[in-house]
Amino acid sequence: MNAFPAVRIEGGLFGPDTLDQLVSGELPGQKPRDFGLDGRRSLTDEIAAVFARARVHWDACQKRLERLAEGDLGTSLTREAWVVPLLQTLGYDPRLNKSAYVVDGLSFFVSHRAGEAENAPPIHIVGVRQELGRVAASGRPRLSPHALVQEFLNRTEHVWGLVTNGLTLRLLRESSSLRRQAYVEFDLRQIFEEQRFRDFSVLYRLLHRTRLPRGAGDGDCLLERYYRLSQEQGDRVRERLRDGVEVCIVKLANGFLRHPANRTLRQQVSGQSEPVLQPQELYRQLLRVVYRFLFLLVSEERGLISDSELYREHYGVSRLRRLVGRRSAYSEHDDLWCSLRVLWKVLSDERLAACLGAAPLNGQLFAPLDLDACTITNRDLLDAFWHLAYYQESPSAPPRRVNYAALDVEELGSVYESLLDYHPQIDDSSTMPRFELAWGSERKSTGSYYTPSELVAELIRSALEPVIEERLAEAKGMANSEWRMVPKAIQERFAQGYGHGLSGPGGVEASDRDRSTGVLPDSGVASPGNVRPDEPDAPSGDFHSSKHRRGMGTPLYGGVHPVPSPGQRQPDRAGNAPDFEQGGALLRGSGNRTFAGESGSPGEAVDRPGTEPPTEEELAVAWSRTPLAIRHSLFAEAAILSIRVLDPACGSGHFLLAAARRLGKELARIRTGEDEPAPDRVREATRDVVAHCIYGVDKNPLAVELCRVALWLEAHCQGKPLTFLDHRIRCGDSLVGVWDLEALRAGLPDEAFAPVSGDDKTAASQMKKQNRSERRDLESGQLRLPFDPVAVISTLGKEEAALGQIPDDSPELVRQKKQRHDRLLHDPERQMLAQASNLWTAAFFQRMGHGEWRMERAITTSVVLDRLEGRVHPQAVAQAEAQASRLRFFHWPLEFPEVFAAKAEQRMADHEE
Repeated sequence: MNAFPAVRIEGGLFGPDTLDQLVSGELPGQKPRDFGLDGRRSLTDEIAAVFARARVHWDACQKRLERLAEGDLGTSLTREAWVVPLLQTLGYDPRLNKSAYVVDGLSFFVSHRAGEAENAPPIHIVGVRQELGRVAASGRPRLSPHALVQEFLNRTEHVWGLVTNGLTLRLLRESSSLRRQAYVEFDLRQIFEEQRFRDFSVLYRLLHRTRLPRGAGDGDCLLERYYRLSQEQGDRVRERLRDGVEVCIVKLANGFLRHPANRTLRQQVSGQSEPVLQPQELYRQLLRVVYRFLFLLVSEERGLISDSELYREHYGVSRLRRLVGRRSAYSEHDDLWCSLRVLWKVLSDERLAACLGAAPLNGQLFAPLDLDACTITNRDLLDAFWHLAYYQESPSAPPRRVNYAALDVEELGSVYESLLDYHPQIDDSSTMPRFELAWGSERKSTGSYYTPSELVAELIRSALEPVIEERLAEAKGMANSEWRMVPKAIQERFAQGYGHGLSGPGGVEASDRDRSTGVLPDSGVASPGNVRPDEPDAPSGDFHSSKHRRGMGTPLYGGVHPVPSPGQRQPDRAGNAPDFEQGGALLRGSGNRTFAGESGSPGEAVDRPGTEPPTEEELAVAWSRTPLAIRHSLFAEAAILSIRVLDPACGSGHFLLAAARRLGKELARIRTGEDEPAPDRVREATRDVVAHCIYGVDKNPLAVELCRVALWLEAHCQGKPLTFLDHRIRCGDSLVGVWDLEALRAGLPDEAFAPVSGDDKTAASQMKKQNRSERRDLESGQLRLPFDPVAVISTLGKEEAALGQIPDDSPELVRQKKQRHDRLLHDPERQMLAQASNLWTAAFFQRMGHGEWRMERAITTSVVLDRLEGRVHPQAVAQAEAQASRLRFFHWPLEFPEVFAAKAEQRMADHEE
């Protein structure tokens, strides 16, 4: 269970131990005099007194909020009745900023500063009805409150700042030098309504005015010291977590082996009966159980699984945390393991998960295991789990709790790296078999190494960044295209938004409809010549992209910047290019259709049932009159989601995680119009990127599973099922297999029959001669393929591409994707091509003249062609399938047909010409 449920650390801003060390007073600056108090006064008493005063302000504000008029964001009330008094109890002297900060010609209207000095740390306070991570429904200002402060910090010498809407309070740090945004979030509603004094104590000790810098450029404040200490502690936590996972696996294994109910399991691993679980398979299943624990610990502590108290108290894995400290829980019963088996079932069943307010967690991580049918005592289970929940820096040091909410996903990769140094073995020399992890050479033999962060960053900079720039430059040019030149996919997305209101953020100020463009006026825009006092324009006479954002942003892509969403995004269809909630206005059509602005208030969508679909002519007119920024946002989003990132040796997914983050942030920028979108918006966009853009291959099945887990954790959004990744993260040897199906047309080359150590040279020569004769017959046209493999791939590619367009927004849709993918894998023509490809590849590994070798078992060109014609050589096929399973052949066109389909179609067109 999370010791501080109202506190969330995002982006690894502070280490796993920081909160515990704050409360225990282990960190520097935690004495009463460090807070400006009399040294004789207890700090705990002072915090309790402040907590009591703050609760009075909270209760009074809540009563006034009940009378708040509908549509009123409550900005003044939030500031005057609640946040300012709260900050004053924490030692602040909040001062209202009367004008915007101007940085690099851009305006940032941060509402307050921490003191009288002009360079005091920024504090931005908005109304309780304004989400911190979303632009206001009115579209003013053009940045969300979170993004406004984050971008201001990144552009100035200020390092720390606060942003709050009275319900949530965030401490932000400058993030330009970090891989992603980092902040600490306090749930004020939970703290005061549930009277969580322990969480408030963390808030006081971390956010008191004495913790923050005196002003801009002050690099020696207590917060910065805590940050540096956290970075140092992070390295130690990583090492201890690796050790903990290893110990946990061994203890779980031996707990299962010695339980009397698992007699069959003991016999299997010790060789006394037909084995179902060899040591390697037992190890693989144990590792999956451990990663179930890790995945749920991270997700539960980040609040991504369920808010249900029933789930937290009786089902979640985090409940085992509080049990490991109870001596009475270490019993010989097995009810805890039984409850975990129920949890696996609940999380994989949509209806059961809904009962607990949780989204079902599909995917192989929670697929049934043989171990699920076994059992383990509470004593052994808790003894193993302790090493995941706690760690010790030394044998004599006190145990420290691992804060999984603050754990970087990459840490799971470092754990995997350490496990590569071992291989599992069973010591059955005694009456009770014992599982051990022995030092091995798998890392060396498989070439498996964890990619350093520095190398990953360089790969992103040199390989991915140029592609992003190129695609966005193309999108900029295509935004000016005529309707007939717009790609079909974007036409369809444009048509989806036809008839929906588009005024708001994308509206253009005018006293009436601009007769030359047909653009509807935005009622929220100030009258000409007036400047809102809370949103100063950038001091520039040129109209560029920052004007779309009220001067708060960087002109992008030649003066065109996508227009942000006016608040709530469409809940379904996540991952598609934005419908016309992204801003702007549709134009009045003709016939029986009614569009935004024809009736009702300006910008109000009018969607009358029974209206006819728009014609091509009407869509073309609407396209020509749609603001350029909106058209560009459609092309820009489609451009990002069209990028394909492949790691042919993905391991635990370190590079793919970095690529998904980079693309996700760019996509969030396009959708919001903000340089620093709020993390929630980035996570939503990253989820879409993972579903559309990320591909990975690895020979190690454990690495493939871990890569999927890492991507799931990075892109997991509350209330959403896990993204379907079976078709994108694949297991296989990316260096061994068929890359181009044209190779099947050409037959086997002579190189396949070059003898190696152990081969009979006479047999090899005989096979080469026969194969050469068969290849001549193929080249002369005497042998013909019964169908065109390239045409098959084109068909499979279209079906796989259609599968990729299905959103992952509901368990039912995810199931549809899995069912369609399974059907594609079992497509008869695909299976025929797979076997033929296995035969072609296995020919390079067959032994010639070795043992009981006979010529009729040899794989030659005719054997491959016979399989394509429907004739089977059982012994040759069996040999090829065995080799394919052992060496994990990977045939690229069959694994990722949608990627190869375009190339295949081009070849077909060239052939027809």
